[in-house]
Amino acid sequence: MADEELQQIQAIVIMLVMERNRLATAHPAAKKNITTINKALKKELGNIETDIAEHIAKHHADLAALLNSVKGVYVSKRGWFGALFFRLIPFWL
Repeated sequence: MADEELQQIQAIVIMLVMERNRLATAHPAAKKNITTINKALKKELGNIETDIAEHIAKHHADLAALLNSVKGVYVSKRGWFGALFFRLIPFWL
């Protein structure tokens, strides 16, 4: 994964964490808007996961099978995160 792509993922995760923190202390009138932003960020993160999983399935199926055999690591149709995600982005909740 290129550094720029990883930085994009990290930026989305940082924004998601920030919005979750804001939600905890937000005025009730603002909570709906913050929740909408959270949903959009989660959707974008899911889209990125799907793109990565499709690329791995298309170009690295043998590697995906090998990774799936390791406890705590998985490559699914929806996303690849598992233990690899925590290694790349350690501040995820």
